[in-house]
Amino acid sequence: MTTRREFTKAFKQTPVRRLESGRSAAEVARALQVHPSDLQVERKIGQQAMEIDFLKRALQHVEEQRRLRARKNGSPSTSRSRRK
Repeated sequence: MTTRREFTKAFKQTPVRRLESGRSAAEVARALQVHPSDLQVERKIGQQAMEIDFLKRALQHVEEQRRLRARKNGSPSTSRSRRK
């Protein structure tokens, strides 16, 4: 049974710095003895984390604006009127 390799945060930052310095993904992968697709996966995870953070902040902003409008109008914006 094959054991999974675990990488430290410092190790994960190494390929990012090397890629940013202009080295190719194949070259960096060979030097670090990882598969080139692993480097793309880490990049994708980082991009998605940034997108999630952005969307969370945007949602907080929208909710804050909704609360401010509700206070200004004197009624909560989420209440629904009942039909008779």
